Amino acid sequence: MDVLFIIICYDDIVIQKYSDFNRISKFVWGPERGLWVTKESTDISDAFKFAFIICVNNELYFKECRYYIERLKIPQGYKVETVAVRDAASMCSGYNRGMRESDAKYKIYLHQDVFIRNTDFLQELLERFGSHPKIGMIGMFGGTKLPKSGRIFDAWNEGKVDVREPDMAYYLYLNEKTAQDIVVEAVDGAMIATQYDLPWREDLFRHFDFYDVSQALEFRQAGYQVVIPYQKEPWIIHDCGFCKLGDYDGERKIFVQEYARFLSSERESVSHYNREWESLSYRLSGLIRKMLETGNWHDAEEALGVYHQNNFKNTKLEIQCIMTEIYCLEEENGVQAVFFENGMSYEQMYEKYIRVRFLLRRIELGIEDSECKSFQEEIACNRISYEALVTILVHGVVDKMKILRVMEQQYAESRQCGNLEKVRALMAVVQNRGIPVTDGKGNHDERIPGK
Repeated sequence: MDVLFIIICYDDIVIQKYSDFNRISKFVWGPERGLWVTKESTDISDAFKFAFIICVNNELYFKECRYYIERLKIPQGYKVETVAVRDAASMCSGYNRGMRESDAKYKIYLHQDVFIRNTDFLQELLERFGSHPKIGMIGMFGGTKLPKSGRIFDAWNEGKVDVREPDMAYYLYLNEKTAQDIVVEAVDGAMIATQYDLPWREDLFRHFDFYDVSQALEFRQAGYQVVIPYQKEPWIIHDCGFCKLGDYDGERKIFVQEYARFLSSERESVSHYNREWESLSYRLSGLIRKMLETGNWHDAEEALGVYHQNNFKNTKLEIQCIMTEIYCLEEENGVQAVFFENGMSYEQMYEKYIRVRFLLRRIELGIEDSECKSFQEEIACNRISYEALVTILVHGVVDKMKILRVMEQQYAESRQCGNLEKVRALMAVVQNRGIPVTDGKGNHDERIPGK
């Protein structure tokens, strides 16, 4: 077994050295900013393969993520594999593990809560990577000027993404003036595609922050470009929770020390992380979970009302707010076939809620499959209440009119006159409102589809 020691000189790097990474099965960062490499395999990368590498800790989301991957059009002569990395100690270590497990030339590192809307996505990557060997990395959104402070979360100013937060859905258009591919300094880690293998800096970043920005800068140090492609509409959906910033500041200091020469913007931003709140919200979500399992919905409603009086958000608590909203609306309107049946465990409630959230999104995107057909039959048979559907729609759907039209059709065909009247009344309110769009700078707009 040969052992190589590669010294990486950032001021005068030999890019060809990196081609060796396609033949490496094991590596660890060594002393003196070098890299100890164990060369255990001589297999070269498969130039006709794509690998989706995903760190997984939620099987529901991973299954839906794979559903969208399996819908993609595969360019002729190419193949696709999915590498699931479970129990990753950090994002960098997880991605390094996934990279070692695949011989694909083209690797797409994405979050389990990212769903690819653009079915031509793989061809779009090929066109850019194939015609521009200097492009090493492609992301969906990112920035052209990184701040000296290292607070990256509000530095993004290019790209687009379809955002589905726990409590709201909107399009994020960071710079609508850009009408072509653009070279940027770094991209967000929601999705990162590469055509070369460079190790992720797990020696520096041992949690889940700065893995993406550091990797972009590693590619730039190696002489490659980082690019955001032009997207008429967002190529991906990010069904994201709210950030956990417990490790952010420590990782930020490491990032600034390591990459200061890349940070030029004087723009300052303020972090609003509150460690006490994070601990409190974790305990509160656990208490509310027990309330829901034992049927104490109104106690949960009262506790969540107190939660909403502060300016911080928690993913689990926001989902519990929506679940409680469904229950209370159904109770208020005397619904018989309730969404959360007596005796359901919290896991069963959560899975049912997420299932409907996902299916409404598929219908919104115009997807027709057996699951969507069965789901529409459930609407027609009133096995899912109007109140539950509308509550999930309000919080999780961008183009609400598309879903309301489907509901109208199902109610009309099944002669549910009461629900038909309610959905038409809601359509009259929604039809003159467009799709919510924000630029990430506090400016908001609504776009009427087709106009």
